[in-house]
Amino acid sequence: MYRAYSETLRGELYQFGTPSDRPTTPLLLVHGGMQNRRGWDTYAIPQLAALGVWGFTMDLPGHGDSYPERLPQFTVGVYAVAVRAAFDKIKNNLGSCAILGHSVGGFLTQMLMAQPNFD
Repeated sequence: MYRAYSETLRGELYQFGTPSDRPTTPLLLVHGGMQNRRGWDTYAIPQLAALGVWGFTMDLPGHGDSYPERLPQFTVGVYAVAVRAAFDKIKNNLGSCAILGHSVGGFLTQMLMAQPNFD
């Protein structure tokens, strides 16, 4: 799996699927609480990839392979900043980004979409 370092203290982005010859929007998958990016691996990513969807997963701070030693505690605000940083990195580098979250990841996605400068 391709690992592209995110220049934030939030960790890394992990690519799934392969961009096709026709332009498609990459998808950012945000996991729920007490989970990590690997929660998407068994069912969602294979099904999405079979449909030609590609994109990225991430670990929220303090989850999976993120770097918990960098922050003393993790809050919804810290998670929201991490999701926004990942979304902006993908959008700025690739021109567009769609986002999908599960549980707490869905809440963070809604927080992102409610920001006045979200587009």
